[in-house]
Amino acid sequence: MRITKHISFYYIEHRMCYINKIIDEVNKYKFITDLYIHTNNKILKKENFSDYTNGTINIIYHDLGNSHPHYLTWKCRDLLKKASKRL
Repeated sequence: MRITKHISFYYIEHRMCYINKIIDEVNKYKFITDLYIHTNNKILKKENFSDYTNGTINIIYHDLGNSHPHYLTWKCRDLLKKASKRL
């Protein structure tokens, strides 16, 4: 079985420790889990995160413009809808 996990991460440097804690926990999952990290930071790369060995990390940039940071959680909804239609 393979799992997909989507995480909305509004980039603030001092909060990297929190997303790395999530990644460390997902590394312990019994099943292979691909991570999709939705972020407002255009230059964020896989190397910025903890080592991940239980699947792949995919970083998806969303331009928020002047929108409130909470709108980042809405940006991935179209992608999630398309993926659920394929099931």
